[in-house]
Amino acid sequence: ITAGDEMGRTQQGNNNAYCQDSPISWIDWEDAEAWSDVTDLVKIITALRREHPALRPSRYRHHDPVGDANDSYPRRADLAWFSGHGGEMVNNDWHDESRRTLGMYTSDDNEAFLIWF
Repeated sequence: ITAGDEMGRTQQGNNNAYCQDSPISWIDWEDAEAWSDVTDLVKIITALRREHPALRPSRYRHHDPVGDANDSYPRRADLAWFSGHGGEMVNNDWHDESRRTLGMYTSDDNEAFLIWF
C-alpha cells in the first residue's frame, strides 16, 4: 500500500507517476470521507501486522515445518495456501480460472493465522 491506495488512488495505471506533477500523482483529499471504511480497515490490518510477528516474517517462507525439536506440540507449516474447498491447494487449483477464494496460512513458533482473500 502506498500513499493514497487506501482511498482509491490508481494513478490511472501509471506505476512511474513520481515524475508526474499532475492529477495522476496527486492525492485527492476531498475523497477521503468516501473511502473512510477502507482507510479504517487499513488501520486495523496495519495494527494487526504490527502486533503479530507471524504476519511480518524476517525470511521468505517455503512451507517449512514450525515447532520445537522435541515435538512437544504439533508441527505445522510456516506457510500454506488453501483452496476454499477444505484443503491445501494442489497444482490444478493454481490454474483454476474460476477461483474466487484463496486462503493463506502463516505461522511461527508462537501463533498462526489463516487469512482469506
